[in-house]
Amino acid sequence: MSSLDKLAIRGIRSFDDKSISVIEFFNPVTVIVGHNGSGKTTIIECLKYATTGDQPPNTKGGAFIHDPKMANEKEVKAQVKLRFNTTDGRKMLAVRNMSVTTKKSAGVTFKTLENLLAPADSKEKGGKRNVISTKKIHTGHYQSLRF
Repeated sequence: MSSLDKLAIRGIRSFDDKSISVIEFFNPVTVIVGHNGSGKTTIIECLKYATTGDQPPNTKGGAFIHDPKMANEKEVKAQVKLRFNTTDGRKMLAVRNMSVTTKKSAGVTFKTLENLLAPADSKEKGGKRNVISTKKIHTGHYQSLRF
């Protein structure tokens, strides 16, 4: 049976873009509790986004990412990283990088920077990850989340 291992979130809604939040999942069940507005729903939405690429309803145009105005920045980069186990026991990573940039006029610009699916434990020579699937739209400096 496949299972979730860890979810790392940075720069999504109430999750700060300067620090990494890691949620570890336990078998047979993980319970997520917290006050209203603490990010419980965002965790579930990040799981859906990591696995399907679908953003939550009514979040087109960057509303899923931490607000650049609240961060006092022109650009906020965000990342959702999911480590999971396949049905045959292999550890896999699903990584999604995105950014929101404030425009000079009112509004923001949303960009998907990279989508990646790769074995969690395979590295090529030189420390690069052996990738199964990737989509890179925009390259820029971005520090990956570490588990």
